[in-house]
Amino acid sequence: MLSPYLFNIIAEMIIRKALEYFKAGICTGGRRITNLRYADDIILLAGSPEEIQDLINRMNKASDKY
Repeated sequence: MLSPYLFNIIAEMIIRKALEYFKAGICTGGRRITNLRYADDIILLAGSPEEIQDLINRMNKASDKY
């Protein structure tokens, strides 16, 4: 039963590290949204192909540490 908790903790750490200093995303209602998460699904959001590639690269680099 520990596995889901560990998964969520590591996923949160990876996303926080990847989004550090990331200024892109989709603005709606005065807020910038960079990801949507539900259970074990993560959707990355960006305004251009270059921004999404940057975000994917950041996620890959951050996940390599864990």
